[in-house]
Amino acid sequence: MGDRRRDALLQIGLAIGSTVDIDDLLNVVMGHVTSLLSAERSTLYLVDLRRGEIWSKVLQGGGLREIRLPLGKGVAGDVVATRAIANIPDAYADARFQADFDKQSGFRTHSILCVPVTGKDGEALGAVQVLNRADRQPFDPDDERALAAVAAQIAVALENARLFAAERRKVKELDLLYSVERELAHAGDASALLDVALTRATELSNAEAGSALLLDEEKSELFFKNALGGAGAALLTARVPINAGIAGQVAADGIPRIVHDVERESPVARELAQRFGYRSRSLCAAPIQSEGKILGVLELINKRDGDFGDDDVKLLTMLGGQTGRALRLARDRAARERDERLRLLGQTIASVLHDLRSPLTVVQSYAELMADEPDVKQRREYSELVARQVLGIEQMTREVLAYLRGESGFLPTQVHLDRFLGEVREVLTRELTPKNIELRVEQRTQCKIRIDEGKVKRAVINLARNAAEAMPGGGTFTISAWKDAGRIVLSFADTGAGIPEAIKDKVFQPFVTEGKRDGTGLGLAIVKQVIEAHGGEVRFESTPGKGTTFTFSLPA
Repeated sequence: MGDRRRDALLQIGLAIGSTVDIDDLLNVVMGHVTSLLSAERSTLYLVDLRRGEIWSKVLQGGGLREIRLPLGKGVAGDVVATRAIANIPDAYADARFQADFDKQSGFRTHSILCVPVTGKDGEALGAVQVLNRADRQPFDPDDERALAAVAAQIAVALENARLFAAERRKVKELDLLYSVERELAHAGDASALLDVALTRATELSNAEAGSALLLDEEKSELFFKNALGGAGAALLTARVPINAGIAGQVAADGIPRIVHDVERESPVARELAQRFGYRSRSLCAAPIQSEGKILGVLELINKRDGDFGDDDVKLLTMLGGQTGRALRLARDRAARERDERLRLLGQTIASVLHDLRSPLTVVQSYAELMADEPDVKQRREYSELVARQVLGIEQMTREVLAYLRGESGFLPTQVHLDRFLGEVREVLTRELTPKNIELRVEQRTQCKIRIDEGKVKRAVINLARNAAEAMPGGGTFTISAWKDAGRIVLSFADTGAGIPEAIKDKVFQPFVTEGKRDGTGLGLAIVKQVIEAHGGEVRFESTPGKGTTFTFSLPA
C-alpha cells in the first residue's frame, strides 16, 4: 500500500476520532474514499431493516438525491446480503447491475468495487461502493484491501454513533422524565396534563402531529380530548368505538403499535382523513394507563425524518404511563373535592337549620301571642318584632351564602358606638337572660365607627351564642369597647370552660367544633371573614376552666 493511501487512511482514522456528528463524519470519510481509490464516485449504503432495504446515506457525485434498493437486489444489495466483496470490471456485463440509475443520472458506470460494512457478530450494517477508476483500469486487489480497511473503520464509526445515540437518548429520557413530572405536577386539569405529554412527545419524536384520546367506559368509545398539529381542534368532535381503528385496538388490549401505512390498514383513519382533510401516513400509538387500567391512548402521526421505531414506542409508552398516573391523581383529587363540597353543603345546611331555630321560635311565640291579643297597638308591636326576626333570618342566610361563595363585600356606614352597643345589648339580653347568663357592657369611649352594622352585629351575636354554649350552667358575658392607638377595640369575654386545646389552632376554620351537641363551627369562620373585610383583625385568649376572650381591632 503506497504512502498516499496510508496518508488517506490516517486522515480517515483522525476524522473518526475527532468528529462526534455521524453525518458530518461520514461525509468526510466518503470524500477521502473517493480520493483514496482514485474513483469518480463513491456511495455509502446503510441497511433499513424496517423496510427491508438499503439506502444511500452518503452519495458522492450529482444526478441523484437518494438511491433505495431492496435487500439482495443490485450490486450493493447483493453485497450486503452475502457479505462478500464485489469487484466488477464491466458493470453492464454483470446481471446484478441496474442500468436505470445511469439513465436517471446521466452518468456512465464502467467498473464497480463494493465492500460490505459489518458490525460486531457479523451484523450487516451496509456497504461502501466506488465507481470507475480514474485511469479506466479495473479495481485491483490493493483497491479491495484499501476499501475493506475503510469499511472496517466506517463500521467502528457507526457502532460508536449507535452507542453515543443510545446514551444521549437515555439522558434525554431522564431529562424528559424529570421535566414532564414537574410540568404534570403544575398542570391544573386533564387537558393541561395531556398538552404537556403531547408537546413533549411530538418534539422528541419529530412528529408532525399528536393526539390524546380518553376512554368513555359508559359508551365504550374513545373521544379526542387534545390534538396538536395536523387536523388540530377539529378532531375534538370525533369519537372512535373501542376495537375500531388503531387507537381502539390499543385501548382494547393495551399493546403499543406502529403502523407504516395508516389509511390502508385503518378504515377509521381513512374516514378521519376525508372528514378533516389531513392525511395520516405513519402512526405510533401507546396506551395511557395507571395501575393496570387503561384510561386512553396517545398517538403520534407522520414522523418527519423517516419512520417511527422502537425508540418512539418506548418514549410514548413512558409518557403514557406518566400521564396515566397524573390523570388518576387528578381524578382522585377531583372526586375528593366533590365529596368535600357535598360534605360542606350538608354541614352548611345543618348550620343554617341550627341557627334558624332561635328566630323561628321567637316568630312562633309572637305569632301565638298575636292570635289572642285584642289590643291593636300590642299586635302591631308583636308584628314588628316578627318582621325584625324574619329580616334577621334573611340576613343570616345571605351571610352564610356569601361565606360559601367567598364573597367579602360589605356596605359600611358611620355608626354611633353607643347606639350600636345598645342594640346589641337589647338583642343579647333576650337570648342570654333565659340561660342564666349576665350580660355586662363596658363602654369606655364615645365615638363613631365605620362598619357594616348588620354584619358586625351578626358577628357579635355568633360570639355570644358560642359563649352561651360554653356556659351551660350560666355565667357572665362582658362586652368592652375602648380606643387604642387610633383603632376601636371591642372585646367579648365569657366565664365558660375555655376552648379545647385540640382546636385552638383551627378555631377560625369552617366546621371546626368540639364538645357541642348541635354546633357546626361555621360561626367563628364568618366572624373572622366579616372583621377582616373591615380591615380589622380578630384575636383570642382562652384558659381552660376560666373562659375565653375574643378581641376585634377595627379602624377608627
